[in-house]
Amino acid sequence: MSECIKVSANKVPLDPRKRLNYEFGMVLGVNDFRQEQEHFEWKHQLSNRLLHGSGTVCGLKISAQSVPSGDDVEIRILPGYALTPKGHWISVESEQCGKINQWLQSHKNDLNLSPGPQHLFVTLCYDECYTELVPIAGQACASDEDSSKPSRILESFKIEFSLQAPDQLMEEAARTFGELMQRVEFIPHSSSPPELDDSELLIGLIRNIGIVTSPPVSPLPEGATIRLLEDTACTTLRQVLNIWVTEVCPRLTLPSVEDCLLLADIGFNVDASGNLIVNLDAQGRLMPGTVTIDESERPVLISDRVKQELFCLIGRRITV
Repeated sequence: MSECIKVSANKVPLDPRKRLNYEFGMVLGVNDFRQEQEHFEWKHQLSNRLLHGSGTVCGLKISAQSVPSGDDVEIRILPGYALTPKGHWISVESEQCGKINQWLQSHKNDLNLSPGPQHLFVTLCYDECYTELVPIAGQACASDEDSSKPSRILESFKIEFSLQAPDQLMEEAARTFGELMQRVEFIPHSSSPPELDDSELLIGLIRNIGIVTSPPVSPLPEGATIRLLEDTACTTLRQVLNIWVTEVCPRLTLPSVEDCLLLADIGFNVDASGNLIVNLDAQGRLMPGTVTIDESERPVLISDRVKQELFCLIGRRITV
């Protein structure tokens, strides 16, 4: 059952940059109130998307366990919060569950699975729907649909299994940026000739983040470092950040088709009939390796307070 109500999607598009200018004596209509909401929602989502990013903020831990019948595995997602790529907040207030084999069988006609290892991705998507019908003024003999309208918009979510992971352009780019910065090595200017400085190399690598090439090009050989002269390193890093903001970010924040996040990659095996292979011990618990949960690609966001605790790493050097 669903508490959502279908309504017409034919609404006048509004310019979110505009907000109402209230004057005494004005008569306000539906679009005026919509304009007010649209403006502040737009700013709120921009702030989330461009200043904070997207990912799991708190909770949403995933686990797997066998069902009593022993022929399926249930994936469980605990309550939690997340920010989506479009800047929407998602609140999952109760535990969510889904059975792998049940999903496989319900999609059997669409799948062409060969026996052996398989993967499903758990995705969390923003959704909204209309709720709470209320009577409205209408014409005589109007239908029930025309004499009542939903009075609320419920901001909700969908958690689904999918054969493909959602696009994570910003997450992939941020990780590439971090990997490049880990390669940076500061060298004293006084003892190093200027030609050892790799500032232009670093700037070029940052500029190419998010640009797809065929075949893909590895940004740097394994183990290679990026040398920056200490005297000019800050200037170089300011250029790097400028390029990220002005060139890289704009091509990564285009509206995506789906407003979804990856939670986990679920690994398992199927037999020749496309059924999940479930291995249980004597107590009816899942044997290790029957189902694997890989959350390494899940984007996460942490609070500023936790980031403060990472300041203790500044200036630390590893000694061998």
